[in-house]
Amino acid sequence: MIRLATTLAALALLASAPAASAQGFRESEVRAALAARQLGALADTIAPAARPVAIVDRTLLSTEPEELGTSRLGGRPDLPAGTKWPRCRGYAQTFLGQLRPRDLPPELAELGAHDGTILFFAHIERANGSWYQPFNGECATVIHARPGTPLRRAAFPRHALRLRPAAPRFDVRPDLPNLDWGDRLMAPLQEVKVDFFAWSGVQNLLEGDKYRPHRVLGYGAAPVGGSPCSLRAERPKDTWRHLFTLGYDKPLGFAIKSFGRVQFLISPADLQAGRFERACGVFDRY
Repeated sequence: MIRLATTLAALALLASAPAASAQGFRESEVRAALAARQLGALADTIAPAARPVAIVDRTLLSTEPEELGTSRLGGRPDLPAGTKWPRCRGYAQTFLGQLRPRDLPPELAELGAHDGTILFFAHIERANGSWYQPFNGECATVIHARPGTPLRRAAFPRHALRLRPAAPRFDVRPDLPNLDWGDRLMAPLQEVKVDFFAWSGVQNLLEGDKYRPHRVLGYGAAPVGGSPCSLRAERPKDTWRHLFTLGYDKPLGFAIKSFGRVQFLISPADLQAGRFERACGVFDRY
């Protein structure tokens, strides 16, 4: 349930989150956006916690690129030779997309430091004529094809949801978390109320008002409901990071539930070490 206002406890998450740099990512832009929405008095607390996020624009393709291992959404995955298509309770998972870290902008260096190709899958099945995700991210798989690994373009298994292939473009922006997670983590810093719409206005100024649901790094979003995976992003210590989100995109073929999305989260240590197979998934809806 969206709240119209929340205490500054919701912003305590910002203070505890590791910043992209000592000054925050593009801090001047964040301060300007806060001032434009009458939140400038909180800039010293908020701006240092800004992180870079790559918002993914995409161009639909008629077929996948010939080169194996490149970044894209949908289509047929480039699996490591000998790796089977991931399954969940006997059902083939849906291939969402793959990222080649060296394709990413330099601002995403903590992910770009790891080479190879990272592939994302989640369990989605058809019921009563529509696609849905029944296990709330319980069956989500990340495969890391490390540099030098032979790849093969896998054929679609039967009955799997097939997304159209699309070429991504990465628009790097400063990112702040939404207000819904922080108040569950720690006590208020002070008794100050932050209007939800003012905060949304700050995020819109930073991201742009255009609907763009796919994201890499930055902050995750608090889900409607929750799961064991999402709980890892709420705890005050070893708080899990956002890795990748594929959001509602009807032309792509990802029209799941009511504006459904799949978020992938990863521990800070695993992100640093490149242990992407240990990431978890959260199915959610807007």
